[in-house]
Amino acid sequence: ALHTRSTTAPKDYLDPISFELMTNPVVCADGNTYDRATIEAWFNLGNATSPLTGMELEHTHLIPNIIMKKVISAWREEEERRIRGESAGP
Repeated sequence: ALHTRSTTAPKDYLDPISFELMTNPVVCADGNTYDRATIEAWFNLGNATSPLTGMELEHTHLIPNIIMKKVISAWREEEERRIRGESAGP
């Protein structure tokens, strides 16, 4: 299995709070994409502000970022193929 922490993943694929590869990306009211578990944890701490800007959010509804999820999934599959190929040897 591919580790979720990645130094090779494009920065946009990483949650801006945890810096982990997102598995369930959602769009927040601030317009930024976060991993659902991370932003929900932020809200569960009593925060109603953007973790990136500090501005108060109009709401805490989260919208699935389907395109980002597909892009990350495709990238993960390609990384897994590449890693398998490297470990197969000559």
